[in-house]
Amino acid sequence: MTYNPKQYDAARDFIQTGDDNVVEPHDKLRVQCYDLYENLYINSTWQLKITIRGDESHPLLMPSARKLVEATNRFLGINVDYLVEGEGDAGTQQALDDWWKSFFKREAFKSLFESNKRWGLVRGDSAFMLYGNPNKQAGDRVCIAEVDPRQVFTIEDDELNTIGYYIAERITDWRDSNKQVCKRTAFRKQLDDNGQPTGVITSEVTYWEIGKWDDRYLDQSELEPISGGPDPQPEEPLPPSITQLPVYKWRNTPPQNSSWGISQLAGLETLMYGVNQSLTDEDATIVFQGLGMYMTTAAPPVDPNTGQVTDWNIGPMQIIEVGADQVFQRVSGVTDMSPYMNHMDYISDKGLSEAAGVPALAIGRVDVTAVQSGIAMKMELMPLIAANSEKELEYVTILDQMFHDITQMWLPAYESETFGNLATMEQMSVVCVFDDPMPVDRNAEIQETLLLQTSNLILTKMAIAKLRELGWKYPTVDDQGNALTDDDIVNMLTDQASSAATAMDPFAAGAAGGSNLSAFDTATGTPPPQGNVPAPGASTNGNTPKQTLSLG
Repeated sequence: MTYNPKQYDAARDFIQTGDDNVVEPHDKLRVQCYDLYENLYINSTWQLKITIRGDESHPLLMPSARKLVEATNRFLGINVDYLVEGEGDAGTQQALDDWWKSFFKREAFKSLFESNKRWGLVRGDSAFMLYGNPNKQAGDRVCIAEVDPRQVFTIEDDELNTIGYYIAERITDWRDSNKQVCKRTAFRKQLDDNGQPTGVITSEVTYWEIGKWDDRYLDQSELEPISGGPDPQPEEPLPPSITQLPVYKWRNTPPQNSSWGISQLAGLETLMYGVNQSLTDEDATIVFQGLGMYMTTAAPPVDPNTGQVTDWNIGPMQIIEVGADQVFQRVSGVTDMSPYMNHMDYISDKGLSEAAGVPALAIGRVDVTAVQSGIAMKMELMPLIAANSEKELEYVTILDQMFHDITQMWLPAYESETFGNLATMEQMSVVCVFDDPMPVDRNAEIQETLLLQTSNLILTKMAIAKLRELGWKYPTVDDQGNALTDDDIVNMLTDQASSAATAMDPFAAGAAGGSNLSAFDTATGTPPPQGNVPAPGASTNGNTPKQTLSLG
């Protein structure tokens, strides 16, 4: 199996139990690590064993793992979506865009991706599986499912190339409801005599006794298949247009030479243990200081009715009597909690957050001056965003491959009424897109856009497109229900600006027409003069017009 030998070393000392359905040693360790990091994320007390100072105490666990995972997840793979690229037949592009829009909504793809992304950070791996149902109505036959990676096992050839997957899940035994069996779904690439893929993908569903299904590792004599079961499926090929395995998994920060990732929490186990132990000790110290611990040199009390030694009864309105040479006093303990708090803060901030590359701003501790300064905010978030951009490289690769396979393989196989022309579908391209994770100062972006437009450095159409991107709502249809494009919006804004300018300066319209008198007449309602009107300074009937001199 393709694993890095040091991949899970940090977790070995904290692993408690294993899954008896997984027998291959490397796979078993991987699944054990999934259990460890999931328990850290949900704050389970089963994994990090805290020393309890007293029989009736309960450990206090700081949700440090959740804080780090959520802060990373918040800036990773933001608002996943699809894009039908402008290639091939325009009519097919439109039909394809309609299908993908329906697919995202029907399969709740964004919700599935967010779940897979979050738990992929926790475990280190995530997986999707495609399947088709020809019995559904047209347009709904291609489906997707989120697969727990603890159920996914790779089938490899002698050169360690992945040629198939097993999905091994525990289900209730249909013969005995108190037992479990293993349902094994297999997807394999069919190989020729030379060990090369033929392009045929087969699927198979069988049932096995727990821990007795892994023919990659166990001898033939150790395997225990179960005949029958709910809907067993013999090995048979998928539709011929599907030439790639229908399981798509991605890894979180994978080490070299490994087909599996590692958890976002790997390497931080001891720090989480230290925080939780300190928090539990501090809580116990506060309890002891409040209730108190006492010591005495007196003999224990005796019940007068039975003559048996009994417990001290300490509480309000109680009197304790001791001899003259005996003492009963409170034990002095820790009086200042500051060392505990400083120690925990140092481990949490300097140890966990900085080691994980998670700044305070990503967690939600907002410094107003840093947020108001775009450069300062960018510099503070850059380590996290840079690390996440590397993770997104894997996301983009896997999702683009899955979108490509759905478009060019699964749709022709299961939606042939609309997408049955293989030659046309081979020209189609659908890719995934993510939003920029850097927080946007919306007001600053709007002001910048308006400044560029009024300075004639960008077209009005470009400004409208940018404002739409920032969430500004423009009408999409006119009063008659006709669709409005950005060009139509530009024309409407131009007409609006002209009307506003005319209303503010009624003489401007007349000036544009070449006659100030006409503009004045229009504004005042004065009827235009009859005949020719001489220009100022022109001769009338051969006489020079009189001039009036005003003496002041």
